Amino acid sequence: MKLQGEFEFGVPTLDVAVLQNDKSFVVGTESGKIVQCDLKSGRSLRTFEGHIKTVHSVAVIGEHILSASHDMTLRGRRVTLNTMDRLPMSGRA
Repeated sequence: MKLQGEFEFGVPTLDVAVLQNDKSFVVGTESGKIVQCDLKSGRSLRTFEGHIKTVHSVAVIGEHILSASHDMTLRGRRVTLNTMDRLPMSGRA
């Protein structure tokens, strides 16, 4: 995997994780959203909402993306080829 370039999102970004397919990455933002982007172009593919405050951390574990937020929640999503499904797991820290 070769990554070069600079990507701008319009909001402060706090964490990034590359998906298992090595074709996209997710970014946790200060706006509480998670943005999935194309790894080559940096183009935004999807924006996912759910947190109401800053997303401080994102992690990719197999088919799952976990995110931790200043709203004291941990959220999980299952990543499939075309979608990012919310998992039934959500809790307060």
